[in-house]
Amino acid sequence: MIDHVASSPVRNAWVNSRSYLNDLINVFEGNKKNNTVFFIDTNPSFANYTQLGLIAANRLIVPCTADSASLRGIYNILRLVFGVKFEKNIFDDEKFDTFHSKIHDIGMSPKIHLFVLNKARTKNRLASKAYQAHVGNIEKITTDFATKYSDCFTETQELQRIYTMKDCNTLSPVINYNGLLPSALHHGLYDVYDMKTQVNKDQIDFFMEDLSKIVSSID
Repeated sequence: MIDHVASSPVRNAWVNSRSYLNDLINVFEGNKKNNTVFFIDTNPSFANYTQLGLIAANRLIVPCTADSASLRGIYNILRLVFGVKFEKNIFDDEKFDTFHSKIHDIGMSPKIHLFVLNKARTKNRLASKAYQAHVGNIEKITTDFATKYSDCFTETQELQRIYTMKDCNTLSPVINYNGLLPSALHHGLYDVYDMKTQVNKDQIDFFMEDLSKIVSSID
């Protein structure tokens, strides 16, 4: 339906087709005198619904994992939203430039607020060399981008731009499978499907400390 509306001969058809989520948010906000905050979780692929989310958002929180897929995703979102091209980006898709030019023309480009490395480890020195290499490369790319293209970021002074969430690879499956709030985690064994998973106090403490910093930064 979204593509059908976009192909209509009506003026601003493409903009209208990508503004459904923005229109819905405006309905909930009403007279905009409230302080409602909406969180939009988008698919990492360049789907129509991802485009709706990007256009409706004011700030972007970009989660990253220490792997090649996340690295490609970072390159793609910087190209897609901000038109920044990297020499190492093997993808040269014209639709990325088209989307960037269209949202730029209508003044609906969101700003990056944070990069979150969501699977760092409490004891990173024990990680494999390949894992450490991915972490280092992602940190370098995001730091360089934040330095060189500061205008692509929210105008918040002295805000840390890159955060790490330690041991998400252990704690997130436990939280999701058991339907727990992070604050309900405790030292002990948890069921994840048919397997027992050990959660340690140190992991919880690091996780909650990192989570608190991120939540504070988006107030």
